[in-house]
Amino acid sequence: MHVTHHTIQRLFRIRSELQEVYWNLLIQTFAKSLIAIFIPIYLLTIGFTLQSVLIFALLFYSTLGVFSLFSAYLSVRWGFKHQIVYHIPLFTIFYMTLVCMQFIPNSFLLLAITGIIGGISSAMYWVPLNSEFVKNTKKIHEGEEVAMVVAIPKLATILAPTAAAVILTLFGFFPLFVLVILIFLLSLIPLFATSDYKPKFTLTQEKRLLVMNKRLAPHLFLRGILYVSEFFLWPIFIFLTLHDFLDVGMAASAAAVGIAFFTYITGKLTDKGHRETVKKIGGVAYCVVWILRMFASTQMEILLLSFMGGMVASLIEVTVFSSFCDRARGKKVLNWVVSREVLLAVGRILMIILLLLVLGLDIRASFAIASVASILFLFI
Repeated sequence: MHVTHHTIQRLFRIRSELQEVYWNLLIQTFAKSLIAIFIPIYLLTIGFTLQSVLIFALLFYSTLGVFSLFSAYLSVRWGFKHQIVYHIPLFTIFYMTLVCMQFIPNSFLLLAITGIIGGISSAMYWVPLNSEFVKNTKKIHEGEEVAMVVAIPKLATILAPTAAAVILTLFGFFPLFVLVILIFLLSLIPLFATSDYKPKFTLTQEKRLLVMNKRLAPHLFLRGILYVSEFFLWPIFIFLTLHDFLDVGMAASAAAVGIAFFTYITGKLTDKGHRETVKKIGGVAYCVVWILRMFASTQMEILLLSFMGGMVASLIEVTVFSSFCDRARGKKVLNWVVSREVLLAVGRILMIILLLLVLGLDIRASFAIASVASILFLFI
């Protein structure tokens, strides 16, 4: 509790440019936490097969990676904050097309279009937001600030998945979609407390299309694999195992508790020069968690492993993102952010392709891939 109180106090003392990033992220993360983990489950409940849902994810993440480059050019034209504003209409269309799928059963074309729209809107959000964050971080408190950008939204979203599960059980998906859209609109308010910023972006001046430190690139690729495993495949597995919205929501809330209360400590250790040690501990611990998840079958086991997964995932997330900020700051920030999004997308896409073409849609087998990805952090 002391850590949480201290973290919130820090939010009000940091630079205004960074503070508005935190507030926007907090509000949008709360909105996404109400619905994000339930989107694949929603698609399953209205009649789509697991294979179709995975193809939807493949289109979403592929579009996110490809459109990140165009998103950078739009940031130059519009400015970071204006672009974040302009992504809201696309996100609204994304959620409304999801709603329409209830009335056009098993329309694969609509499913594909929805995935592409979602990928474009995500690229329009994450590229400028991460660029704004990197631009305003300071090296001396880098780990702590990165920890806050991970932990603070989770503090606000601990109860969101469980609350969303209750709404789904009582009222269905449509009221939840409407609530999410309204909260998204609310998230625009903090962005205009300070002036906007239009960066320079000239990928054509680089020798390579992607600008990325060779040691950092494998970290981001593996993070992509772990991200899609944690936030996409694990919730699907829970629903297919326990067949209950509330169980999925409670598991997501348990993971949020683990992330929120462990991340700040990770950031402090990172600032004290223990980044590499923390990352390796996280890799080993996450590997063990994924192996245990392969054998989970009861509600208690799933809740416990969700909490543990949230804790140890933060060890990797904070250290890798801190390393990224350290290298990207003061350089061509947009080039680095685009490279990061592409590498994350490649990891996510590979995981989904393996599940589709190699693992025979066996989600438990995909957890073995996630465990290997986790242990590889020891060697890179």
